[in-house]
Parts: sequence; structure tokens; C-alpha cells
Amino acid sequence: MNRERRRRYDAAMAEVTADPYAHGKALGGNKDRRQAALAGTLTVYWVSSGVLTVSLVTIVHTD
Repeated sequence: MNRERRRRYDAAMAEVTADPYAHGKALGGNKDRRQAALAGTLTVYWVSSGVLTVSLVTIVHTD
């Protein structure tokens, strides 16, 4: 990931961590497994509200 994309990705992830349910969509009927397009990537992440963590699962560059 080049520096500019990384900067944009980090900024987008900061928004996701502030409100993870407001971004992307739920996968497989599980509201805690989410997918979002962030800074030219397809990002899949899990949300665990009980312990306030967001775990990144996969990043796929889309361009």
C-alpha cells in the first residue's frame, strides 16, 4: 500500500473505529461481521462491542 493510500485508509479506519456499525454492511446475517469499501480497498472486519474492539480480517485492493 503506497503512502497516500495508507494515509487515506488510516483516516477511514479512524471513522470506522468511532462508529463501526455506521460503515459498510453486515455479512451473512451477522451484524458484527462487516464489509466496507475504504480508500480503494475492500475491508472485512469484526466488531466486538462487549469489549470495544474492532478486528480487521481482510484487505483487498480494488484498484
